[in-house]
Amino acid sequence: MSFNHKKGNASNRAVYSLLLSAWMAIASFVVYLAYQDQLNQARNSFEQAGSRLKEFLDARLLSNEAVIAGFAAYLEISPRIDEARMTAYVKHILSHYSHIHAIAYMEWISETGTYQWHLIGDKHGETHRLVNQQLPSSGFVTTRLRAAKINDAVATAPFSIGGGDMAYAILQPAIDPQSWISNQPRRYGVLLVSAQKLLESAPINLSPGMHLSIHYGDHDSLDNSPSLFSLNGSSPSYMETVLLPEQVYKAKVGGPGQDLYLHLQRQLSWRDMSLGLLVEIVMVVVMTFSLLAIYTRALYRSEKARIAMAHHYEYQALHDPLTDLPNRLLIADRLNHAIETASRKGSQVAILFLDLDKFKAVNDNYGHETGDELLKAFAERLESKVRRSDTVGRISGDEFIILFEGVHHHGEIEELAEKLKTDLCGAYLLKQHVISIGYSMGLSYFPEDGSSCTELLRTADHNMYKNKKRHKSAAPCQDSAALNIE
Repeated sequence: MSFNHKKGNASNRAVYSLLLSAWMAIASFVVYLAYQDQLNQARNSFEQAGSRLKEFLDARLLSNEAVIAGFAAYLEISPRIDEARMTAYVKHILSHYSHIHAIAYMEWISETGTYQWHLIGDKHGETHRLVNQQLPSSGFVTTRLRAAKINDAVATAPFSIGGGDMAYAILQPAIDPQSWISNQPRRYGVLLVSAQKLLESAPINLSPGMHLSIHYGDHDSLDNSPSLFSLNGSSPSYMETVLLPEQVYKAKVGGPGQDLYLHLQRQLSWRDMSLGLLVEIVMVVVMTFSLLAIYTRALYRSEKARIAMAHHYEYQALHDPLTDLPNRLLIADRLNHAIETASRKGSQVAILFLDLDKFKAVNDNYGHETGDELLKAFAERLESKVRRSDTVGRISGDEFIILFEGVHHHGEIEELAEKLKTDLCGAYLLKQHVISIGYSMGLSYFPEDGSSCTELLRTADHNMYKNKKRHKSAAPCQDSAALNIE
């Protein structure tokens, strides 16, 4: 018989698992909140950087339209061009706007029926080549006609100006209602803009994983539209692309005449995560885990002490406190189990009931302390003389019992009982006395004498008392005066 501690252990494991799961959930939630906070900060920072870059580009592109509008207005009100004054004006403009590559104008020549180019300012001396080679391929004529139709500045598609740099032209018609030839403006102002110079002094630092580009065309098809400018930061690591998101910022820049769009893309990196916050997260996780470990250890110790105490109480409930032998409760449990086993296997069970003769005289003559010593000595000798498979127990004051399992025939038990008479009836050396004592015994067998624990114990007890009456003349307990120790 034993208390069921497995259920308690399973309950403890469930508690530990629940605590660990709770800690993991809390730690994961804290990490998730910190991670989301970092992403929000990075997203806000990225959007602010995109907005600042857009404002910078808007200012430059609008300045382009302002310059070409002023130049076209001058062309409108000047029947004859003052080359000296125009050259001084253009040089002043070019000195203030580094991204403006050149300024020119076209004038309709009625004799030839074509437009003639006039260069006013050219920083690099390449305007002739650009006009003759690049502008026609950039849809220049279409752009010119569109500008004339809407009477406003219109930009051409981007074209290469060498050295990996790209540029585009802005055309602004100079409207003079009295000098239109064939429904076409007499003059056009032309502004050539360098894309590479357009981003000089821009408030942007390309971090690892960032891509910046300026596209020409429809905002909804930036990936397929011509690229005016493109700049890439260093490549991010593989783990950064797997664990961290990518951010994209798209916006139209400039006025309606310059069909340009800003495309800013960045792959977040570990550098974008706050080291201080990560340290705080680690500290919180470690501290919560430490507290959990301390609490779990205390809980484990408390539970271990509780189980040990339960085992102690269980042992006390099932064992005799004086001799440390199984008591009546444990003997009954083992006997019931032995009966069930014998029923399945077809074997026998035997009960040997022993009662010390004239034990009361020992207590009366030598005191209860000596009687207790004798009982312990008798129990130790009895336990040492039986097989390891047998159970020896004390069921009352001077009554002992032996449970024999797996019995095949009565002879083996009766032979063992006769041998015990010789072994147990000798002298017992106690602290102050040497005492010899006899005992009476009774046997019962399963299934001959009963099929239950109660029946077998009752039969063995009955047989023991019959034998006790039969041996009334048995020698009383004796004290050897020669070995009496005061």
